[in-house]
Amino acid sequence: MRKPPYPTVEEVMDLPEVQAMPPNERERAARIALAGWRRKKMPDRRTWTMSDPAPSRDEWVLGVLDGDGALWRAKPGVDVWTLEESPAMPGAGATYTWPEMLAEFGPVTEPPADWRPQRTEVVDAVRGAVVEMDDLLFHELGAHRLGADIPDGWTTEHSSDADLISKAEFWAERLRKRAQQLDDAISQATLLHKDPVPEEQG
Repeated sequence: MRKPPYPTVEEVMDLPEVQAMPPNERERAARIALAGWRRKKMPDRRTWTMSDPAPSRDEWVLGVLDGDGALWRAKPGVDVWTLEESPAMPGAGATYTWPEMLAEFGPVTEPPADWRPQRTEVVDAVRGAVVEMDDLLFHELGAHRLGADIPDGWTTEHSSDADLISKAEFWAERLRKRAQQLDDAISQATLLHKDPVPEEQG
C-alpha cells in the first residue's frame, strides 16, 4: 500500500505527550494528538473525532482516511462504511456506522482534493476501453462466437499480406490508444489504493 498522504497514529505514538501517558492510554492519546496534527497541517481538509458532530446530509463525504491512513468508502447518503482493502485482508468487507468507525479507527479525514478526479479519470479510461472493445468485437467483426468463429475476410489464412497487415495495424492503433489512456490514468492515480472495492450502486 502506498504511504498515506496524512500523518497516522503510528507517526504520533513517539510524541512526548503520548509517551507520558500510561501504556493502556497511549493509543487514545495518540488518536487525539493525531486529530490536532491533521487539523493543523491540513486546515483545508475536515477531520472528525468521536467528540465532533457527524457531517450533515449536505456535508456528507463518500470517502475518509482513518487513523492508519486507510481509505473508507460509503454509499451516497447512507451511514454504512466499508474499509477499502483487498478482499484477502482480515476484516475486509465488514461494515461500520459512522460512530463505530470513529470509535475504532478514528480520527478520520477527508481525502485530498485530487482523490475524486483521479478516480474519475481511471473509471473513464476503463469505460472507454470497454466501449472500444465492444465496437471492435461486435461492430467491426459482426456477429460471431468469441475466440472461436472469426468472420471470413478478417484474420484468415486466405487474406492477402497487404490486407492482413492493414487490419492488424488498424486493431493495434485502436487498442494502443486505449491502453495509453489506461496507463496515463493509472500513473496519475497516486492517491488510489491498488485494490479498490468495486463502485457501489447508490
